Parts: sequence; C-alpha cells; structure tokens
Amino acid sequence: MATLVDHVRATIDVSRQENLTILAASLAYYAFVSVVPILLLVISVGSVIGGQAFTREITSTLSVYLSSAGQQIVAEVLNSTAHNVGAGLLGILVLVWGALKVFRGMKVAFVEIYDAEPEVSLVKQVKDGLAVAVTVGLAVVAMVGISALRNVAPILSGNTTFVVVSVAGLLAGLICLFFPLYYVLPPDDVSLRTVLPGTVLAAVSWICLQMVFRIYVGRAEKYAVLGVLGAVVLFLTWLYFASIVLLVGAAVNATLAGRGV
Repeated sequence: MATLVDHVRATIDVSRQENLTILAASLAYYAFVSVVPILLLVISVGSVIGGQAFTREITSTLSVYLSSAGQQIVAEVLNSTAHNVGAGLLGILVLVWGALKVFRGMKVAFVEIYDAEPEVSLVKQVKDGLAVAVTVGLAVVAMVGISALRNVAPILSGNTTFVVVSVAGLLAGLICLFFPLYYVLPPDDVSLRTVLPGTVLAAVSWICLQMVFRIYVGRAEKYAVLGVLGAVVLFLTWLYFASIVLLVGAAVNATLAGRGV
C-alpha cells in the first residue's frame, strides 16, 4: 500500500515530467487576457451609470496600490472608456477568445497530467468548457467578495470570530467550486475519492496564496512606485502561482488514481 510519502514523490515526479510550470505560465497569460476585457466591460457600464462618481470610487480604491501617477493613468482610462460602446464590444470578443484559450490550456494540461489520449467528443468539450468558465468565474468572485467584505467592514476584520468564519466559508466555497473542475476535466472517468484531495489542496493553497500576496502588497514600498505596471506584474504573478496550484491539485488526483505515473 502506497504511503503519503510515495504519493508526494509521485506528484512531484508528474509535475516535473509534464512541466507544470510552463503549462501554468500559458494559463496565467490567457487568464489575464480574459480578465482585461471583463474590466473593460465593467468600466464601460460603470462609467455610463456612475459617471465621475464611479471614477473617483475606483481611483480611491486603487490608491493603496498605485502611485499618484498611476492613479492619474487609471482616471484617464476610466474617463476615456466612458460611453465607449466599441470598447465593450471588443471586450466581449477578447473575453470569448481568452476563455476558450484558458479552457483549451487546462484541457491539454489535464490530458498531459493523466497521461491519456485527447478528448475528441465535441459535446464533452462544450460541457467541460462551460464547467471551467463557471467554476473559474465564481472562484474569482468568491475571492473578491471576501476581500471586499473585509474592506467595507474594517471593524469586523479585526474580530477573530469573523476572520475564522470568513476563511472557513471561503474554503468551503472554493472546494465546492473547484470540485466540478477536477471532476469534469480529467480525460478518464474519476471517482469522488480520487478527486477530493486535490480539490481541498487547491482550495487551501489559494487562500494561503491570497494571504501572502495581501501581506506583500501591504508591505512592499517599491511596488506602489511602479504604478500600473507594478499592479499588472503582481496580478500576472498571482495568476501564475494560482495556475500552478490548480495543476498540482490535478497531479495529486492523478497519482491517487494511478495515472500519470
């Protein structure tokens, strides 16, 4: 019977053999490309509805992370994007393209990790694509929602009970959101037992990753000086490590299922 150490070694071997870091880099890029048009759509709608008040609110929120020059750039972008229907339409097109690339990248990564033949069924590919889109989208919303709740309720943020409950709720939410991804994307049929470990690992790692980056942003003085460029680099870095976490979770599940080794 394989021990925990054996599973850990097998997971490391799979991660090295399949070059998960390279796969994660491509996923991070396409995820970033998908996020940018979403922001364009939000900015377009928000600018039309909220006007200057919306612009001031966004720049005020980002003032913690951006220099004065960076805040000025954001304000100019918001003002120039207002009432720009073309930016919204372009955002939709790029969003669809980026989402398809993210799905394709994750599908290829799972096929490599499970050491299986690529899936050729169009119906299954469409189903998998919808699962990935919904899962990733809800995961991002959950992360942002918890962060926003802490920002709008600073008094509660210092309460130990609130912190524990929010983290536990976020963990449960991420497990529920990641589970379909790890259950649907593998090229072969998988069991609940072999899917849950990687799901839990990914959820816990995402929470830890968010905490680490929040601490870094709060203490890195040089980061704010870089302005928008620094924010972009930091966000890409977060996406890269988040992608690694997702793929390592898949590698854990693959080794438990006796695949990829």
